[in-house]
Parts: sequence; structure tokens; C-alpha cells
Amino acid sequence: MKLFKSELRKIIYARSSYGLLAAAVGISVLSASVAPYAITMSKRILGGLNQTALVDSVYGKATGGYLFAVVLGVILMAGEFKQGTAVATFLAAPKRSHVLLVKIAVAALAGLVLQLLAATAGIIAAKTALSFYPEAAEPTSTVVMNTLLAAVISGVVLAVVGVAIGTLIRNQTLATLAVLLWLNLVEPILILVLPDQAKFFATGCIAGILDLHVSVTRLNLTTSNYLDPLSASLLLLSYGLVFAGLAMFTTLRRDID
Repeated sequence: MKLFKSELRKIIYARSSYGLLAAAVGISVLSASVAPYAITMSKRILGGLNQTALVDSVYGKATGGYLFAVVLGVILMAGEFKQGTAVATFLAAPKRSHVLLVKIAVAALAGLVLQLLAATAGIIAAKTALSFYPEAAEPTSTVVMNTLLAAVISGVVLAVVGVAIGTLIRNQTLATLAVLLWLNLVEPILILVLPDQAKFFATGCIAGILDLHVSVTRLNLTTSNYLDPLSASLLLLSYGLVFAGLAMFTTLRRDID
């Protein structure tokens, strides 16, 4: 319990935590606010806001803060090596597995809070932005619940993945760059190249939890065949467990310097 309180204090008193929270809220609000305009401008490709699926996708933009949840996890672990406090941390708790498990628990809690706050702000922004478009269809009755669910699960899992990556790649800058490149560049490219496998990627799982049914025929993309919310949630959670297990396996065997 002392170790948990210590790690919790680290993340509470770190200014970077509040910077990432502000960034998560900002990206969620901005994405949800701009989405109706972007859809309207791309009407020939996407169709208009008179489609319920597209209105739901506007609310789905509120989950965009997951990028900062994974960065938060990376900093929580890789930051120990950057600041030179890793030796002291592991000496204070000689069982490395305990340290890693506590960091995973703290990261999961922090990711949950970060995404819950960011998504709530994003949902309000989406509702406000859509009010300026009288032609917009009514969203499905479950869109708010699905958005919050996707936000919470993605925040928890990706924060844990961030801790694992920060353990595997101890250089904080490289670890952060790796996760941002994967989520912002590699996955989008793979989704375009392998549309049938898109549902198995992290972003595809989030779309599955959101239960979106959007099709872009010109790009041969559709979310109608994505996993259902339960299956997508379980798959995303399994990714978190795999990365956590890998980090546990390597951390218990590598020297700390």
C-alpha cells in the first residue's frame, strides 16, 4: 500500500500529468467540435449529417485523448530511467514485480480519469457543435454510454501499454515517439492497406466499442464488420495483458542502471 501511495503521489504532483490531461481534453474538444464541419465539407465522400452513423461518429471523436493516456503510461515508467530514480525506486521495493504491478495499477487509474474527463468534455463539445446544424440526425440512444465506455477502456488499457513500452524502451523520448508513430502513422496506413484486418488494431477496437457503422465506399473502408462492443473490449484488454506480461518478463531479468 505504501508503494501504491508513493507512485500515486508521483503522478499527482508531476506537472506533466496535468499537461497531458489538458492536452487530452483539448484534442477531444477540438476533434468533436470540428467533426461536423469536416463531414459537411466532405459530403460527396461521406454523406451528410442527416445520417445517424455520422452523427454518432462526431461523438466518437471525444475518445481522441487516448493518445495522451499511452504517453502518460510511458512517462510513468521510462521517466524513472530518464530522471535517474529507477535504482532508488527498485531498491525501495526489491521485488521488481511489485513495482511494475503498482505502476500498472496507477497508470490504469490515471488513464481512466484522464479519458473520462476528456471524453466528457468532448461529448459536451460534440452536442454543442451539432446544435449549429439543424439538418443533423438524432444520435443513437446509446452513443453517450458507448463513447464513455470506449474512453474508459482505451484509457486504462493504453496507459498500461504505455507502462509496458516504457519498460521495454527505457529511453522516454524514443518510447513516446514509438507509440505516437504507431497510433498516428503506422496504424492508419495499415488500415488503408489491410481494411479487413482493421478491426483488430487498437483504433479498430475503439471503433468497435463505439459501435459505429460508417462506410466510405471510395476508400473501401467500413466499420460495419468491426467487432461488437464486448468482443472489441476484450480484445483491447487482452492487448494490455500481453504487453504487461511482456514487460514483467523482461523487467525481472534486465539490469537497472
